[in-house]
Amino acid sequence: NRFNEKGYLSDLEFVAGGKDGRKILILMQAEQIELGGETCFLTMLQDISGRKEAEKQALELALQKERVALLTEFMGNVSHDIKTPLTAINTSLYLLERTDDADKQREKLDAIRTQTRLLEKFIQDILTISRLDYAPALALKPVALRGLLQDIQIRLRPSIEKKNLSLELQLDSSDTPVLGDEGELDRVLVNLVENAITYTPAGGTVTVRTFVAERDMVLEVTDTGIGIAPADIPSIFSRFYRAEAARSAHDAGTGLGLAIVQKIVSMHNGSVEVDSIIGQGSTFRVRLPLAP
Repeated sequence: NRFNEKGYLSDLEFVAGGKDGRKILILMQAEQIELGGETCFLTMLQDISGRKEAEKQALELALQKERVALLTEFMGNVSHDIKTPLTAINTSLYLLERTDDADKQREKLDAIRTQTRLLEKFIQDILTISRLDYAPALALKPVALRGLLQDIQIRLRPSIEKKNLSLELQLDSSDTPVLGDEGELDRVLVNLVENAITYTPAGGTVTVRTFVAERDMVLEVTDTGIGIAPADIPSIFSRFYRAEAARSAHDAGTGLGLAIVQKIVSMHNGSVEVDSIIGQGSTFRVRLPLAP
């Protein structure tokens, strides 16, 4: 059929059995020629089994080197990010043992609690991203986002009130369910809203909006925070990446939150993107397929 369509065959690969029972990979070329007044077919068959095996081994070696490089980078990032809070904890303990001043003791204990919470979150984020990397496909079922977001609003109220922020929910009136894993979607929503709270100065506003667009539910989390520089936007979903403005404004991030968001959204066959202006705020936009 291919020959009749094109008048020739080029780079046709197929498996053939040798006389000794060994399977070999054949590369075939064929074309029609005129020879002595007769129409003939000129064909060439080449055993490319050895070449393919060499290519396979080269690819496996390249993948192995890439895995080693990624693991080395991962261990370097983990070591650095774990060492930072541990150093702060050890320093606070050292100073705590050497003072009888109640105010200073309270200050050092608060510092230890803060760094311990950071360390706990960092470990939890590492476990989460590792679990997602090797998790089978999620068991998706209809999930209504309205209930999740209203529950998150209650859970995060202490953080909102502490910074004197306003959290507004503008939710789709139909409450059309998406096809998802409720626990993982909750993690996405919490991460996005917590990020907005973290990087929005006191007195600002965080707005969560949902609406249906074609066959997707769109979720937007908008803040009036510090914003993200255009140069940083392509990298913010990379693991351990933290934009310069984020590090300057808040030094307690793990650099894994948005990577977790993107991974979970991808496992739901959705997409996530961001629009941002430095000094004015950011909008994270998630699209999730509606339940059938």
